[in-house]
Amino acid sequence: MQRRVRWRSLLTLALFAVGIGGVVAALLGVRIPLLQRWLDPKPEPAAGKQLSVAEERARRLAPTAVVAPVPLPTTIMSGPDGRDADGYPLKQVDRAAVRALLHHRRFADLSRHLEQLQSDFEADRTREYWPIDAADAFDSAEAELGASLDAWVAATPASFAPYLARGTYWAAAAYARRGGRWAAETAREDLALMSEAVAKARADLEKARAIRPKLVAAERRLIIALRFTGDHAGSRAALERALRACPGCFQVRVAYLIQLQPRWGGSHEEMLAFAKAAKRAASNPKLRLLAGYVDLDKANVLAHAEKLDEALVVVGRACALGEHWEFLKERAYLRRRLKQLDAALADLDRAAALRPGHPDVLRERAAANADLRRWDAAARDLVAAIRVRPTDSVTRTLTPYVVKGLDHEAWQRHKAGDTSGAIRLLDLALGLEPQNHEVQNRRKWMLVGGTASGATPTPQQAEAAARATLRSTPDDLATLQRLDYALAAQGRFEEVIKLWNDYLTRHPSEGRAFLERGGAYYHLKKLREAHADAQKACELGVSEGCNVARRVAGMIR
Repeated sequence: MQRRVRWRSLLTLALFAVGIGGVVAALLGVRIPLLQRWLDPKPEPAAGKQLSVAEERARRLAPTAVVAPVPLPTTIMSGPDGRDADGYPLKQVDRAAVRALLHHRRFADLSRHLEQLQSDFEADRTREYWPIDAADAFDSAEAELGASLDAWVAATPASFAPYLARGTYWAAAAYARRGGRWAAETAREDLALMSEAVAKARADLEKARAIRPKLVAAERRLIIALRFTGDHAGSRAALERALRACPGCFQVRVAYLIQLQPRWGGSHEEMLAFAKAAKRAASNPKLRLLAGYVDLDKANVLAHAEKLDEALVVVGRACALGEHWEFLKERAYLRRRLKQLDAALADLDRAAALRPGHPDVLRERAAANADLRRWDAAARDLVAAIRVRPTDSVTRTLTPYVVKGLDHEAWQRHKAGDTSGAIRLLDLALGLEPQNHEVQNRRKWMLVGGTASGATPTPQQAEAAARATLRSTPDDLATLQRLDYALAAQGRFEEVIKLWNDYLTRHPSEGRAFLERGGAYYHLKKLREAHADAQKACELGVSEGCNVARRVAGMIR
């Protein structure tokens, strides 16, 4: 079943945002003759329109947003040295860094890193998360990811690494193609396409295992993929191979244990028996946590039935077995539903410390911060989650809510005179919805000097004010943008380009300057230059640049 959406009603905030948005849009349309807008987004489906099976599936496979990668990393590991209470290393794989290497097509580096992580694991069982997390960086279903992974396979075909990564991708694609409804409610077409993706995942994972026989990460992912098809014999065989390679491993047992849940045809009795047998078979202290997955599932079922207090007691039994990020995350969800928001956030902060960068934790903490109206913190977690799992269904639903919250707070700050703080929040909103024209236009309106009463200076007045400010602060980015928009409103795009050329000679790593210059190139129909600047902005962390680069690339012949 699809994971339930974990946040409360959007009605009040949405109505407010629509009201303010309409007023500001009207002001913009009347008072500003030209705004530097690059491209119109594709129209959203009309409200209430029933999507076809193919349209729903396409939406599940599309990224929530195209978020800029982190800068090209020098290492894919993060965290301190040392070990936790169970003897596992505190240092962990940075999934965003792994994704950045793929973005930059550093295929040889990727293969080398994953091969080293596997060797580290084979030398020390407690490093089992390392190759798993590196592969899970590709646990997303967008088509663009598949194309990049194909290129990686072609570049290093003798390494297990790209096959493990692509097998992980195809397993994610299988779930996204299927959707989260019960089998009886799922279209045959979706089920057929799911089976096709599972077959591709299996072929890649088996290829990876053939190259590296002790690749437990591949067996774990195969168990997850086969769960969708009900191939219990195949899953059991994968588990047995994994345990021969690593008798004390924890994560592969968790993957198999999930398959024993009642919703997948098992029972809680089978789950508990499996957990007890694991404790007898190996000495890893982490195996004590397996029994907690029985209570975790019971709590989930109770929560679905709206028995929140009972669910909180049940998940508390799992938490009592020891600190574990999944148990803390579930307890945080229940506490949020029960309006125990500070306690929920504390659980999620601890879960994030235990599993830094995990998209499931990031999205839940984003929801908790949104409940607390901490919009900037919510946005940062959402961006980080989308960066490593762009097709996650919960972030897709949560994102517009957070964007509206950022927009709302920005308006309040602007009315209070804190325009710089307002623009910072709008920048965060554009990091989540780079093509949101309402937010783009409000940001530009604030930059050119628009007031809460609706007054907006003429382009000539805005230009004069910006030039006066630049005499004392010549490198102030916001003022330069104000001058940019004033010049653009007068059609003086060559001057805009010179403005940013001069700035970039002094600040060559400022991504937004590249994006602004690219906008001027676009208006002059210099599409190749516009694309190059947008791509550079993307690489420097500006998500708007990533979206613009993709669109302009499609216009270049």
